[in-house]
Amino acid sequence: MNAYVELHCHSNFSFLDGASHPWELARRAADLEMPALALTDTGGVYGAVRFLQSCQAFGVRPLLGAALEVDGEEIVILARTLRGWSNLCRLLSLAHRDQPKGEARTTLATAAQHRGDLFYLTATRDEARLRTLQEALGRDAVFLELRNHLRAEDPWLLEVQAELGARCQAPTVATNDVRYHHRDRRPLHDVLTAIRNRATLEEIHGQLPPILVCSWASQ
Repeated sequence: MNAYVELHCHSNFSFLDGASHPWELARRAADLEMPALALTDTGGVYGAVRFLQSCQAFGVRPLLGAALEVDGEEIVILARTLRGWSNLCRLLSLAHRDQPKGEARTTLATAAQHRGDLFYLTATRDEARLRTLQEALGRDAVFLELRNHLRAEDPWLLEVQAELGARCQAPTVATNDVRYHHRDRRPLHDVLTAIRNRATLEEIHGQLPPILVCSWASQ
């Protein structure tokens, strides 16, 4: 069996969302014997240098990317090569232009203009959306993101997405949409979520994700 590689992971450089430092994520990946790890912070690559240094220290291959809002829905973008990294950085710069401080979003048309040597992950269950992404970004470059957080609805959601991938001939990848490296950081992530939503912990209790959404604690 091939080793698992996490392709959707946020550090504390995802403001008010990620609850672990890049070096903690790299170390945890090494502890779990992951050969590689992707850092995909929201709207930027601010933690890239620290992440690269940490991965080198712990013997983990670094994969660089970002999560970006494209036409109102999040897409994870991973650089395949230095050319892809350049395309990603240009796209992120444009995504921050004319946006409130700390926010980044773009259109699919703009993303398509900066395609090339990039992979795209989407968790959509909308067939029209998936086909539009494939047409704009390249059929071979768009992957359907599958997540199983052991919630009651996850089995049928995964079945729906698997059928969608088969109809659209879209390759699938498994991710955990990680927000922290260990379950001990769950309380901190809950606080960050409350601050981000300008609410109390009691008010957002029902909106908090299960612990497996955010970490590799079960592994």
